[in-house]
Amino acid sequence: MKILREYTLDFIRRNKRTSCAIMIALYLASTFLSALCGFINTMWKDTTTLTVFKSGDWHGELFGEAFVRDLPLIKGYSTVDSVLIKGDFITADIEDPRREYLSLRCANAAYWKHMPEKNELTDGRIPAASNEIVISKQYFENHPELKIGDTITLPMGERVKDGTVLQATEPLRSGETFTKKEERTFTIVGILDAATPLLCPLLLCNGLHGGCGYPAGGIHNCLSAVPVHR
Repeated sequence: MKILREYTLDFIRRNKRTSCAIMIALYLASTFLSALCGFINTMWKDTTTLTVFKSGDWHGELFGEAFVRDLPLIKGYSTVDSVLIKGDFITADIEDPRREYLSLRCANAAYWKHMPEKNELTDGRIPAASNEIVISKQYFENHPELKIGDTITLPMGERVKDGTVLQATEPLRSGETFTKKEERTFTIVGILDAATPLLCPLLLCNGLHGGCGYPAGGIHNCLSAVPVHR
């Protein structure tokens, strides 16, 4: 080893120009490769962060009806870290010159933690109790007297036309009526940066699971099983 080291040093002394050129080339090559790797890593992290911000953590979603009795099977699956539950749209009748209804949809705490709806808050916080909601900023445009911390009582029920119950998200039908089922009182804890088109008869509103008027053991419209990878 000592002989090899002495031979290398002697070669460098006798070939200074060649040795300097080689070392400079190695330095430039390593600098370029380091910069390229750093750029690729930064782009990958930025893309991942932006995707999580817009779409939430990586998740698989069950569309249609998912029954509560099936939750233990999903929770017990080896690759599932969290189970996110989002309920049906619930219709509330409101007095607003531009929209007829408020469409309320509740989700459990895990959903609020991992999905992007929390990033739509312009003010306030996400619901922490079943009697707390966040409402679209459009609602406050015609109700400036309301603010975060106020309570609001909503008549909740169904949209009906000719004896047929309409979906909460359907366009406004001529001659439809609202059938009140109950009244619920909520505390406004946040404002959502969410808007609906003019042709849509409803404003958006989100709450915490348990506050939407459906039983805890009922059927949920959407259930997501989420392995969380950032």
